[in-house]
Amino acid sequence: MAAAETLRVANLREMCAESEGKMKHASKEERVGVDQRYMQRHFDYDDGKLIRKISEGPGSKVGHWEWSINRHGYRKIKIKQATFEIHRLIWVMHNGYIPAGLQIDHINRDRLDNRIENLRLVTIRRNAENNSRNMSGVPGIHWNRFERKWQAFFKVNGKTITVGRFKDFDDACAAKNAAMREMGIAVCS
Repeated sequence: MAAAETLRVANLREMCAESEGKMKHASKEERVGVDQRYMQRHFDYDDGKLIRKISEGPGSKVGHWEWSINRHGYRKIKIKQATFEIHRLIWVMHNGYIPAGLQIDHINRDRLDNRIENLRLVTIRRNAENNSRNMSGVPGIHWNRFERKWQAFFKVNGKTITVGRFKDFDDACAAKNAAMREMGIAVCS
């Protein structure tokens, strides 16, 4: 197993261990019985789209890509009388159930881009960091307009650790990642 893949698996195990005990209930997909096998039997995946293979009644047509957008800006679809966000179903179709306490994140922040390569499993905290209004695109790196420098920081157990301020964006990212590694915290690339 390649080093990067080993790190990814270790990070997923760490996330699952961190999430254990936070939420004991089953996901909506589990409760309704929409698992990996069901998804592969009823849908084809095509570049972020779910195409029906089996009709579920009126309004549900074989070979069609049916969806609408929910109030949060995610594509949704109705299956077994329940509404699901499509990005979650695509994850389930490719990887199985989503562990309790974890969420599916759109890497490029585009809620309509449901390609499997744009989806990743993250903790609730990591997803919130990614969805902040941070314009740098990197969690923990912000532009300080008063000092006209990039400010690097991260959080540990709710406490903010400030790494420093840097003229160069890449230097700020490198310093933040080095500080996180030094403290034994997994660094997401």
